[in-house]
Amino acid sequence: PFLVKVLTDPLLGGLVSIGILAAIMSSLDSQFLCIGSIFSNDIVAHYAGKDRFSDKQQVVIARVFIVLIVAVTYGLSLLGYRSVFAMAIWCFTGFASLFPLVVAALYWKRLTAAGAIAGILAMIGSWIYLFRESNWAAIDDYTVKLPIGESEYEIMPVVVTFFCCLVAMVITSLITKPPSDKTLAKFF
Repeated sequence: PFLVKVLTDPLLGGLVSIGILAAIMSSLDSQFLCIGSIFSNDIVAHYAGKDRFSDKQQVVIARVFIVLIVAVTYGLSLLGYRSVFAMAIWCFTGFASLFPLVVAALYWKRLTAAGAIAGILAMIGSWIYLFRESNWAAIDDYTVKLPIGESEYEIMPVVVTFFCCLVAMVITSLITKPPSDKTLAKFF
């Protein structure tokens, strides 16, 4: 927003700001839809049985879950000092930190269920810790200070949560029993 204000006239600045807000809304919207699909397909259908609910019922379950998540998010935004940008950054931090798990699930035959769970738990734990350290997103420019030799480098929290997920997933997968040949044949 600062660069838009300084480098453009008011009309162009308004158009660019609209584009920025549209991109943020689109990202948040896709995150809500993904979590709704994950909940209805991977949790409800998996544990209740795929044939227990019709397609229409699964859509309703996903929509209700999304509304609940949006309501919780809205409630958090009412707690005070957080901006929609800060909340979006922290939401995307958690979402992007699961990227190693997505890639491993698609391409790494050695990934185990325990490794996937460990990666998710490591990401959640590190995310909550860093979110708390940022005073629950009150510090807009929060970074993690990384001492390397004589210097200190600042990195975004997403780098830390990404690597926590990656390291926990890889180490746990390597020390647990690999998937069977039957399982690998089913998915690869």
